[in-house]
Amino acid sequence: ARSQPFEGNPIYKPEKMLVPVRTALQKLLDRTMDGRDTPSFDTLICAIGHAKIRYLSIGGEHNAAMPILEKADQALLRAHYRWQDTNEFGLDGLGRQEISDGIDLYEQVLLASSPNQMLETEKTYIKWLRLQKKGKLQGQHVVLQRKETV
Repeated sequence: ARSQPFEGNPIYKPEKMLVPVRTALQKLLDRTMDGRDTPSFDTLICAIGHAKIRYLSIGGEHNAAMPILEKADQALLRAHYRWQDTNEFGLDGLGRQEISDGIDLYEQVLLASSPNQMLETEKTYIKWLRLQKKGKLQGQHVVLQRKETV
């Protein structure tokens, strides 16, 4: 069962991973995500990060999903900056669609992936985060830090 996709898996059910992500997305879209609810916001960041890793491993950096996930990353970054400025989470109109599209891709790849693949994705994501924090990972990735003022 660990090697079968989540969709239709007799033992491992995707709801355990999907429900928190969909709940966090809905709270962000409804503007009911409290400014102190950083765990829900982090759930969205992780979901997009996991989707990027899975799609990279499936189709490489030129995978058609990557531009959509990059846009979702940037929308999350804008929402993070808004939170820094106002202590409230919110999205611009374009960001609402970009986040939704990114989370839809996360759900699709999760359902098509096995628990073993998602476990490897989680390990890769943790390594990715550690490299980002050390400044050793280059590229367009959401690294939540204070925005630079111009």
